[in-house]
Amino acid sequence: HREHGAWFQRHEEPRAGGQPGDDWERGTYIYFDNHIHDDGQGSGWCYRLKQDFLFQYKALEDELQP
Repeated sequence: HREHGAWFQRHEEPRAGGQPGDDWERGTYIYFDNHIHDDGQGSGWCYRLKQDFLFQYKALEDELQP
């Protein structure tokens, strides 16, 4: 995700959007947080759950950068 700088994965099927022609979807996602050290909970990567998140496809990275 370009805006959040994190990897997102669907936790369940989207509750809204996500149909052909849509440029967004809303639902619950798991994301991989690499900023855990900033919140005093330790260091490294962790999974977090984001509910009722509006995922706009324009913020999606198409490929990994070398």
